[in-house]
Amino acid sequence: MKYARRLALIPAALAVLIMTFSCSDSEHRIPFGATRVVINMGLPAETPDAELGLIERIRQLFVPDAIAQSAPAAFSSLLVRVTGADIGAIEESFGAYGTITMNVPAGDLRVFEVTAIVAPGDPSAAASFKGTTSATLPAGATVNVPVVMGLNETKIVMPDPWPFLPPNYRIIQINDMTGAGYIIRTGPEISFAGNFIPWDIDYDAMGRIYIATNCPPTLGLHRVIRVNNINDTAYYPVADNGPTGVIALAIDRSRGYLYYASANALMRCNIDGTNNIGLMTISGIDTITGLSIDGSGVLYISGSFSTDSTIFRYDPFNQVIMNTYSSPNLIGATDVMVHGPNI
Repeated sequence: MKYARRLALIPAALAVLIMTFSCSDSEHRIPFGATRVVINMGLPAETPDAELGLIERIRQLFVPDAIAQSAPAAFSSLLVRVTGADIGAIEESFGAYGTITMNVPAGDLRVFEVTAIVAPGDPSAAASFKGTTSATLPAGATVNVPVVMGLNETKIVMPDPWPFLPPNYRIIQINDMTGAGYIIRTGPEISFAGNFIPWDIDYDAMGRIYIATNCPPTLGLHRVIRVNNINDTAYYPVADNGPTGVIALAIDRSRGYLYYASANALMRCNIDGTNNIGLMTISGIDTITGLSIDGSGVLYISGSFSTDSTIFRYDPFNQVIMNTYSSPNLIGATDVMVHGPNI
C-alpha cells in the first residue's frame, strides 16, 4: 500500500502525472511529459580516498537479496520526496523494495530525497537513513538515479563506564526517551578481553557503533572498537592506542575518517582502520577531553591550554588551530558537540 501527498499547488495538467507514480515494473507506459525514474539506493565507499566513479562508490545496492545479506538494517518503508521549481514538492511512500520505479514530471532539475525507515525491532543503532541527489529528466526517457544513503537518525546509545566496578562496563541502547527497546552489551558479550570501559561513542554512515575504550594501564585494551549493531557477539578492532586509554572519538561520516584521542594525543585513520596517520600536530593544546566534527570536516576539541579550559577549532587537514574559546566561566569542559558547518 502506498500513499501520495501533494505539498504544493501545481498546475492541473500535472495532476494526472503525479497519480502515475509507481513502484511496479508492470506499468510500462510513460505518460506524456513524464520521465520514468529508476532509483537505486546504496552506501558510500568504505575507503574515503579510493579513486572510484559514482556507481563504484555505491558499496552495495539495496536489491532484495542484498537486504538480507549486507544492508545495514531491515527497513519497514521508504519515503521519496521529489521537488522542482515548477512542480513544488511531492512525497510518496513505498514498501521496502530494492529499487523504486516512478513516473515523474520531466524537467531540467528534479531533486530526490529518499528516506529509509528502519524496521521496529531491528538491532541497528540507526532509526533511519537518508540520501539526496538531483537529475535532469528528459520527457519520455528512462533515467537511472543512484542515491547514496547515509545515516539520518539514530536510537540512543550510551557508554556506561562508571563506577569502575561491574556491571557498569557496558553500553546501553534504547529506542527513544520512553526507554523502549532497552538492551545492554558488556565486554564479555562482545568478546572483549580485559576491563571494558566504554568512554565515548559515535556512528559511521552505516549506523555502526564505534566505542572508545579507556581503562587503567594493565587492566585492559586501549583501542577503538566497532560493533555492527547492539546484538553483535564479537567486536571489530579499528585502532589501537598502546598503553594509553582512548577518551574521545569523532567520525567524519562524509569523508570516512575516524579521529580518536588520548589525554594529550590526536590520531586519525579511515573508518575501517586503514591508513592510520598516527600522531597529529596539536601545538597549543595541552589536554583533550572531547571531540566533535562539523559538516566541513573541521574538528572541535574540548580540553585545556596552560591550565585554562578551552574549546579549540582545529583544521585536521593542515593540522593547525583555527581559533579558540576560553572564559573564566568555562571550568573543566569535558566534551563538545557541534552539527553542521559552524562558524
